[in-house]
This record gives sequence, C-alpha cells and structure tokens, in this order.
Amino acid sequence: MDEEIQEFIEMGRIDHQERVFFAEQGLGAEVHWFFTQAVQALESELYLPACTSFLNGIEASLRVTMSQVENLVRVEELDPVKTLSNRLLKSAYDAGMPVEALAFPKEINFLEKLESKKPNQINTEVVRIRHNLCHGNILDYINTELGGDNAFFNPECCRELAHLLHKVSKGWAKQLGGFRRGLFNA
Repeated sequence: MDEEIQEFIEMGRIDHQERVFFAEQGLGAEVHWFFTQAVQALESELYLPACTSFLNGIEASLRVTMSQVENLVRVEELDPVKTLSNRLLKSAYDAGMPVEALAFPKEINFLEKLESKKPNQINTEVVRIRHNLCHGNILDYINTELGGDNAFFNPECCRELAHLLHKVSKGWAKQLGGFRRGLFNA
C-alpha cells in the first residue's frame, strides 16, 4: 500500500480513537458528553468552553458515580450540595474511587490537600480552578507580560490550561471507567 494512503488511514484511526475515547470509558451518557464536547471545543480553539466542559465532566462523573456508590441504581437526582470540592473528592477517595488521577502533574500534595480543613484548607488544583472559572474569576489567567496597565485577558490565555485539563480528564476517565466496571460487575 502506498505510504501516503497508510498515513491517511492511520490519521483517520487516531482521529476516530480521540473522538470516541470518552464514550468508550463506561462513564455513562450523562457524563461522557461533557468531555466529548470539551474536546470538540478544544479542537475549535474555544478554550473557555473547553476548560469549563472538562471541569463539568469531572464534577458530573464524581457526583454521578458517588451517587451510584451510595445506591447502585439509575441516578434520577443528584444532591445539590455535593458539588466539586475537597470534601467530595475525600468522600470519593474513601469510597475507593481513583481520585489521585485528578492531581495535576506537579501537584505532589494532592492527598494532603484533601485532608486540610478550614480555616487552613487548601483546595486541590482541580477544585481551585473549577471555583475560579465557573464563578467567572479569570484573574489567574490574565497576561501581564507587557507590564503596567497593558495586562489583558483573552481566551487564548487559557489555552495551556485547556490542554492540561484534557490530559487530566483522559487519565481520570480511564481510571474511573475501570472503577465503574468493577462497581457494576461486582
């Protein structure tokens, strides 16, 4: 077969694998679409929607799975109090969920952060970023390289974060999918 054709087929295979990755992890349709739409937004260079969709996918997957850990039936309603927080992550960890997969690459004290309590509580990075972006706080992402009053924000300031959340989300989905298979096949 011609080398160009093989390369074309391989690129198509890789593209297909990327498109179906989250759907194949066994997260459920109520969860995997957040991640799928996040990837589509990332591919379209829509960095803010990508970031918030990845974060919403992480939060939804935690909330739905924790609900199923507590009662192994189809989830019809989620507890409105149990949103993405250190407390929810700690509960998930105690239930055996692989929440360490949500630690950011340089976040070596992830489990210590889960144990921290108010008034000295330190949020994990995924919780801190979720709180900032989902509440409209983009101050951490303002570009100040020009100095002085020339600081600015545009969605490209979140490009690196969007790619990082994609990487974390893929690791999380793979680990969580394994946990869910064990939960439902037990």
